Amino acid sequence: MGRIANALFGGWSISGLWRWSTGYPFGTSSPAWSTNFQLTAPAVLVGKKPETGSFIVPESNGTGPNVFKDPGITDPSNPNAAINQFRAAFPGEVEDRNILRGPGTFNIDAGLSKAWHTTESQTLKFTWEVFNVTNTPRFDVGNMYLAGNTSLSSVTAFGNFTSTLSNTRVMEFALRYSF
Repeated sequence: MGRIANALFGGWSISGLWRWSTGYPFGTSSPAWSTNFQLTAPAVLVGKKPETGSFIVPESNGTGPNVFKDPGITDPSNPNAAINQFRAAFPGEVEDRNILRGPGTFNIDAGLSKAWHTTESQTLKFTWEVFNVTNTPRFDVGNMYLAGNTSLSSVTAFGNFTSTLSNTRVMEFALRYSF
């Protein structure tokens, strides 16, 4: 390759890091659980365990991402609705601890760099790094709307996430001259 073509196309370096993991466990009173008469659990699972992950909820059932695939909110005609799989706890009753699992994480970080040797002792290096290339959010199961201290029948946003654990995509450019 000629000198000009090598300066433009030769010697590029690519780097990357890929992470994929399962989600954190949680219960309806996450992150705490009750163990005595005064601190009754907010809800007890009585039906099948709802499918969890990160799902977009139709506007009629709530807004934003939700941990349950079919939240159903308080629809008694939908037997698969997540809220219909729980009942209010009896005084002193405890819930199953960490029986549900939140959404996992998927993240790719990548970098591209090129160095030009201007003389034997001088180098110019360009670097471009991208963090969270796919701009994938990781929702926080510790900050979502669950039963809390309210009656299950009055919850209108059951399972809605309120924050994320991950940052949005960030790009970083650098130009370094070494002598």
